[in-house]
Amino acid sequence: MNVTQYKIAAPATVRLPSLAQKYLDRATMTIAEYEQWNHERRFLGQLFIAMEQGHHDKVVQVSGIITPETFVFDMHSTCYNLFLEWQRSGEAWDALRIIETAWPEGGLTYFSHVIDVLGQIGSLLEDTMRILYERQRKRDHHAVIVEHEKRKASKEFTSEQLQAQLAAALHDWEDADRLGQGTNIREEMYNLICDLETQLVENKAPSYTKTGIVELDETISGLMPSDYVILAGRPGSGKTSLATNIAENICARGGAVVFFSLEMTTKQVIARILQQMTGVSAEWIMTGDPRLRNHLPRLAHASGIVADWKIKVFDHAALADVDCCPALLEQAKHELRVEKIDLAVFDHIGEATKGAVDKQAETTRKSGILRDLAKATEVPVICLVQMNREIEKGGRDEDGFLKRLPQTSDLRDAGEIEEQASKVIFTHNKNQLVLRKNRFGVSEAEIACAFVGEKTRWGTR
Repeated sequence: MNVTQYKIAAPATVRLPSLAQKYLDRATMTIAEYEQWNHERRFLGQLFIAMEQGHHDKVVQVSGIITPETFVFDMHSTCYNLFLEWQRSGEAWDALRIIETAWPEGGLTYFSHVIDVLGQIGSLLEDTMRILYERQRKRDHHAVIVEHEKRKASKEFTSEQLQAQLAAALHDWEDADRLGQGTNIREEMYNLICDLETQLVENKAPSYTKTGIVELDETISGLMPSDYVILAGRPGSGKTSLATNIAENICARGGAVVFFSLEMTTKQVIARILQQMTGVSAEWIMTGDPRLRNHLPRLAHASGIVADWKIKVFDHAALADVDCCPALLEQAKHELRVEKIDLAVFDHIGEATKGAVDKQAETTRKSGILRDLAKATEVPVICLVQMNREIEKGGRDEDGFLKRLPQTSDLRDAGEIEEQASKVIFTHNKNQLVLRKNRFGVSEAEIACAFVGEKTRWGTR
């Protein structure tokens, strides 16, 4: 089975289920291919569910946007073609017959994973449609640029001709947008007010995620959906501890967290969390120090609690590409069996840009992927960033504390990440957090928030 080729950056691979191996005639996929494959399967699964549930208006809308060319995998395109033929014929709807016609042997089993994992949620069809469609638009745009580069390399055209050809191709690409140009502000405003009324009338909880750090929540009101938070500090200033504190607090309330770690292994992350809960040294836990004997009951109790948490830690080297994070986030949703992830943490961007020729440009690019991940999934993303040494030039007081407060200019190899972030927070002197950017709310603040070294914990609980 041939797969349409387009740019795939992530080198990591995923092993496919046996039925997929049979239909695709391959055993593995790159993370980017796997993400596309799952989006396509999910779309078709939700399309069938929507039809069975009678969501006729949604199906009509989808068929006007998604075409067989939207699919990268031929097997999915074939199935969707059959759906379009059925729709044009006006025959009675028969999802099972369409699936079995596309793949006579094992077709239903192939889709069972999608339906089992996602349940009866045909209402998500529109969201999945938009994801697939935007991915097609990106491929089409990439094809325009590639064609332009080929013409440029051939030297058959003048610069004026090349510019005119590129302008015409981009104009055609824009005109081909089946979702239309721009957004209906009136409709969006109406939906916003309706959502607010519903939330207030039904006394629903606010749509932000509490960090559990009281002093921080009182300042920023928690993390909003789509927040991209830069959490920065000098080495040893407690930034990873703050990130794991927040993750622990969210998990303790029943939320789901994904932790991308280039800095620590999964075992080390869990050891840090256990230290925060019990006060028992993470070093002792990692090394099996004999002094643990007196703390085993506490550790056993805390371990039992953590075992029931909805937390997934990814610690492999492929995270340095960052491109794989969206697919891994989706994978974590399935493994944790949750409808949404409440927080994603990336620790840290400096490790992802080691060896880059232009570290600022690479930092900007990879930070942008994380920002887009937060925006596309409405999952708050916390990205850890190292500070440069400039802050130390301000000197220290008699207690050894840095005199100068951190500024956004202190971010190491920052590129444009300040502009990308919705919030920028610094850990400082292990006795305060410094807010330097907050897109919605107080933009700057110094937050007194003590760091308890024994438990590597910020603030009160």
